[in-house]
Amino acid sequence: MYSALLNFHGITWGLPAIWYPDEPETISIIINMVGNFDLNPHNFLKPSLYYYLAQVILAPYYIYHNLFDSPNFVTYVVLILRAASALFGTATVAMTYLIGKEIHGEKSGLVASSVLAVTLGFSTYAHFAYMDIPMLLLVSLTFYYSLLFLKTNKTKLLYLTCILGGLTVSTKYNSGLVVILIFIVCHLHRSIILYRKNCFSFGFFCFRWFDCNCFFCRNAICNLRFPYVSFYLT
Repeated sequence: MYSALLNFHGITWGLPAIWYPDEPETISIIINMVGNFDLNPHNFLKPSLYYYLAQVILAPYYIYHNLFDSPNFVTYVVLILRAASALFGTATVAMTYLIGKEIHGEKSGLVASSVLAVTLGFSTYAHFAYMDIPMLLLVSLTFYYSLLFLKTNKTKLLYLTCILGGLTVSTKYNSGLVVILIFIVCHLHRSIILYRKNCFSFGFFCFRWFDCNCFFCRNAICNLRFPYVSFYLT
């Protein structure tokens, strides 16, 4: 509860000005995508999953804006996405509790989630219309379901872990370290047959499938279709 209070309190800061340096570019990409009816963000310095997630979150407001022509369009877009980050941050705290509970009992979960909730950096990023907090939530989900897989030995949980890992990487490139977690889980699993036949092949497939925003592939596309973007990638 107090995590939600900390995350939602003050999310209107700075508006209608946008002071956080990463928000203007992100908001510009999101608005241009819907304004031009274009699914291509035309910017590949970061993966694209957050941009598409933002379109889903903003869809009801887009409909309302088209019907009633509401003023301060950009301000409300920023505010809605900040509220979404605050909600994702609260969910991340809840997942931290579940992870701690799964590892070392309920008290550990309460301590871990309480510490995260009052951490200044975490609460600060939960006030931004940016991809960091959604990425942390996906990392937490990946970790949690990997623990459940090790506990229950259900293959479908391994598949879900791989899918969540791929989605995590598609949110921000530096979260690619989560792939190491997947291979550690495979190594810890007692079934060497599952490791060789299912875990490695399916995990690698999911990672490559969902990581469609791979930097090097996008760089090649930029050089062919958007030469001006390659300047920023070099």
